[in-house]
Amino acid sequence: MNVVEEIKRLYVDYGVTLIIPEDDMFTLNKKRVLDLADEIKRLNIPNLELQFPNGLAINTLDEQIIDSLISLGMRNLGPIDFGPQYDISDYGLRTYEAAGVSDKTQEAIDKEVKRLVDEAYQRALEILKRERKSLDVIAKALVEKETLDGEEFEKLVGKPKAKLT
Repeated sequence: MNVVEEIKRLYVDYGVTLIIPEDDMFTLNKKRVLDLADEIKRLNIPNLELQFPNGLAINTLDEQIIDSLISLGMRNLGPIDFGPQYDISDYGLRTYEAAGVSDKTQEAIDKEVKRLVDEAYQRALEILKRERKSLDVIAKALVEKETLDGEEFEKLVGKPKAKLT
């Protein structure tokens, strides 16, 4: 089964619209990326979103690839490496390519950083507002006692500590 068939099956059978390619060489072959993008667009999946947890190397991107990925549903820049590129050849020689991004790319980076910070700030405010009563109870107990163990904390808050999975 090829990538496009897998994406189609995930959407049709399970309603999946978030695709997370874990291919750190995803953009290495420009023709492959553009052909794949065209095939995926033909699927007409509403609200499709792409995320690249392994990142995308800046030296493999150009405006055509970025536009193509955005049209597929890449909502943000994700973990793209905008730093200098280092490499060691077969003979142990080190190469260095200084990072250089266009004004347009720097603007996109700045917008994405602002979006992430704004989102995190709003989420923090929501949590603080939602949990205000519990926070006040905990603060009062800490002023009186200085420390709380897990059982005391759970008794004050009225719910067990979150478990990591």
